[in-house]
Amino acid sequence: MTQEEYDSAMGDLDALDSELDNLESELGDDESDELDEALSKIKINSGSLAHYASEYYDPVKAHEYYMKNRQLKGRSTSTKLNEEGRKVASYVKKQISEERKNKVASDRAATDSQITSLRNQTQSEIQKHSVALQKRIEFIRSRLQSMSGKDKIIERAKLQVEIDSMRKENAEKRAKLQAEFKGSSDKLRKAHSETSSSLKEEADAKYESELSKIRSEGRYQKVSKRKKK
Repeated sequence: MTQEEYDSAMGDLDALDSELDNLESELGDDESDELDEALSKIKINSGSLAHYASEYYDPVKAHEYYMKNRQLKGRSTSTKLNEEGRKVASYVKKQISEERKNKVASDRAATDSQITSLRNQTQSEIQKHSVALQKRIEFIRSRLQSMSGKDKIIERAKLQVEIDSMRKENAEKRAKLQAEFKGSSDKLRKAHSETSSSLKEEADAKYESELSKIRSEGRYQKVSKRKKK
């Protein structure tokens, strides 16, 4: 159920108000009321040294990515790395970021599905209420059509009470359904927002951890040039 369909369903309750207004008019009274694939662990072989390996690093893909993105954007701690180290860090950061985005998108889809389910439940409640109230309206209308002018005058006060009662019931039902849907959907959106923030913190921590490992590898460390005396 889309937002437009939800709004349309709510509009059905407004239509019932119009029906009650018409019924009241027939009574003779004028009053009316109104929601990567995980990369394989790869060990970089260089002589007998064991080098940085991570599920987020593929040397071939990393080189391709680095050639397209020579400038490593992000944390300044990577400035202590040489060109090869920056290439590795840049690619790893990209993989971690994509992993986070996929998780956020998955959670968002689940949230949207739950909200759609809430709309469907609300629509079902609206339909049940509308059908029941419409029957009561038609019953009173049928009674009025069978009454003489004199009988209408005699029964007017009693029928007016019934009409006012239905109008109040319709308003209360509409307010209840709107409040319940908004409360539940807002809670789901808030949970998604908190999950997104948590995934961002998790991704940042992963990158810091991976970056620390990369910086600990001698082959990736920038060699400082000594000043000539």
